[in-house]
Amino acid sequence: MDADRRRYRRALAATTFDGQVYLFAAGNGADDVVYSNHAKPGEAFMGWEPVGGTTDAPIAATAFDDHLYIFRKGQSDHGISYNVAAPGQPFTGWSPTLGTTAQAITATTFKGALYLIARGDASDEQFYINSKQPGMPFLGWRLLGGSSSFVTAAASFNDFLYLFAPGGDPSYLYFDLSSDGVSFTGWSDFYLSDGSYGEILGPGVSNNGAIAAAASASRIFLIGRGSNNHVYYTLAPPGEAFAPWQEIPRGQALQGPMITDAAPAATIANGLLYVVVKSPSQGIWIATADGF
Repeated sequence: MDADRRRYRRALAATTFDGQVYLFAAGNGADDVVYSNHAKPGEAFMGWEPVGGTTDAPIAATAFDDHLYIFRKGQSDHGISYNVAAPGQPFTGWSPTLGTTAQAITATTFKGALYLIARGDASDEQFYINSKQPGMPFLGWRLLGGSSSFVTAAASFNDFLYLFAPGGDPSYLYFDLSSDGVSFTGWSDFYLSDGSYGEILGPGVSNNGAIAAAASASRIFLIGRGSNNHVYYTLAPPGEAFAPWQEIPRGQALQGPMITDAAPAATIANGLLYVVVKSPSQGIWIATADGF
C-alpha cells in the first residue's frame, strides 16, 4: 500500500481510461480545486495537476465514448456539471447537466450508454438517474426510486447495471439492478454466501456510509468503510452471492489497520484492482490486488 504526500480533505474518485488509472480529488484546507492524477497499471503515479473548477463533494469519473468524463457538485448552487477530455488532451471545461444535488454523483457506463445517479437537493433524499448515448445530450433527470442520506455506487456486471446504497441509517446496505438501464427491480437487502447480511463487514462491524463498486468480466467488487473505520472488500462471480467481507491489510511494513474517514474508491485496470482511500490525516493510500 502506497501513500501520496499531497493532502486532500475529501474522498477520491478512480476510473480507468486509455490504458491508465485516473484519480480525482478536491484539495485541502481552503483549496476546493479539482485535481487529477494518473498512472499506467503497476507503475507510479505521475503527480497531481489541477483540472480547474471547485467542489465540496467527491468527484465522479468514468470512461465513455472514447473520452474521460468527470462530474462535480457545485459549492454554492449545488449544480451537477461535467468535464470531458480526449486521450492525451486537457479537459475542455465544465458544462451543466441541469440538475442539483446535496451529495456526490455516481457515474458509470452500461451497454454503451453513460449513466449518472444522484440524490436530490436539500431535504430531497430520493434517488434520480440521468443518461446519454454517444454523441447525444443527456436525457434529463428522472426519479429512480428509493432514498438515502448517502450516495450510490454503480457498476456494470454480467449484463446488468448494479446500484448499491446505504439506507438512511448507513449500517444497512441495499442493491438495485437493471437489465436495460430503464426498468429497475427495486431496492433489496442481500445476504452473503455464508448467510450473513450484506451490511455486516465483520464481527461487530457494519457499513459506515458510502461504498465503492468495480467490476471485471469475472468479478464484481464492493469496497466498504466499516463502523470501525477500517477498509473491507467483498466479491462475487457471475450469478453467485457475495463472499464474506474481508479487511484490506495496510501492508507488512506498516503497523496497524488502514483507517479512513471517507468513502473509498475503486477501479480495475489491466487485471489490477485498485482501492484508494483517504486517511484521517488527509493522505491518500492505494492498495492493489492482481488476477482480475
